[in-house]
Amino acid sequence: FGLCFSLRKVVPAASGDGEPSRAATFVTACVCAALGTSVSAPFNYIRSMAFAEKSFVPMESVRSKYVFTQRIWGELLKEARSQRSVGDGLRFVQRRFRLGWGTARVAVGMAV
Repeated sequence: FGLCFSLRKVVPAASGDGEPSRAATFVTACVCAALGTSVSAPFNYIRSMAFAEKSFVPMESVRSKYVFTQRIWGELLKEARSQRSVGDGLRFVQRRFRLGWGTARVAVGMAV
């Protein structure tokens, strides 16, 4: 998240006279925050799935975490591919990653 959000300082938001307007700076910050939230969503999804896993499932070693992550990604992709169309599959992934109003709320909140 931090890397994407810090791009707001590098992405040009200049208006006609060369100096960025407050509105352009705000929009740039919103876009960078939304991008950061969206990029971090898959990692948050895996973490949430790990918290939801049964307590007896071993996840102490790097290997077991890797196997768990591969299993979760496989299940997610299988369900997404089983949707009627590509658009439905993308909407399915969007819902799983919880990208929506919360993403917009974070983006505006961080931009302010």
